[in-house]
Amino acid sequence: MDNGKNIPDENSLVIRDEYMIDGQESPTGPAHPFRGIYHHKSAMAFADRWPVGSKLTTNDLAQWGKENGHISFDGELPQPPNLGEPASHEWRSLQQITITLIKSLNKAASHDRFIKSGYIPYEIKSDKPNWNHWNVVSISEAIHKWDYFERAFSQAVALHKKHRYRLEGMDWPRENYETREKAEAQYLEEDIFIGHIEHLMGDFKRRLKGIEKRRALKNKRMLDGIVPRSKHLQEPDESVDEDGSITSE
Repeated sequence: MDNGKNIPDENSLVIRDEYMIDGQESPTGPAHPFRGIYHHKSAMAFADRWPVGSKLTTNDLAQWGKENGHISFDGELPQPPNLGEPASHEWRSLQQITITLIKSLNKAASHDRFIKSGYIPYEIKSDKPNWNHWNVVSISEAIHKWDYFERAFSQAVALHKKHRYRLEGMDWPRENYETREKAEAQYLEEDIFIGHIEHLMGDFKRRLKGIEKRRALKNKRMLDGIVPRSKHLQEPDESVDEDGSITSE
């Protein structure tokens, strides 16, 4: 298994695809110098013990945190509940403590200083729907699995449904005018907001389709030996339409 330090050579296409956008800097700019700095050494120690590709449990994380002074927990660590059984107060408490530790490690391990220290940036993600199991994935994999619009849409729909239930439970004729006006206006605006998210989801999917076609074209050119190595990451002459089709300029 990778020891968490084997970053590809700077001239290889792997590191360019992993950490750069066609040879340019990140669109977000450099990370704040103080972000995650307090847990930087801890994040490196975690990578030494649990490199990218590792799978672990909440108890594994808690035990590591306890041994390294990040978690203070008296006595033996509680065990997860059996399927169908309610979780104990001790177990829920351990989960919350562990999640706090994970957030701190993720903040440190996703900073560009992590690369400069010779480590592969990573993220500790839950193996849903089982919150007792966790995966250590590279930032690249985390990005590929991150679906912002889907999550935002499902959350917006859930909150909209909750608001609808509240309106259905109101004694509308007897409710004061201000409350009725605010409730109705918010409900209608929520409908519009959800529509905007659906529209953005469609735009994003079309953009992804275009990205996939451009990448396929670049790979084909490299395999055919058409483009010199120094120009592998330049944009092709073709452009991608909104529907994902490629047209020559």
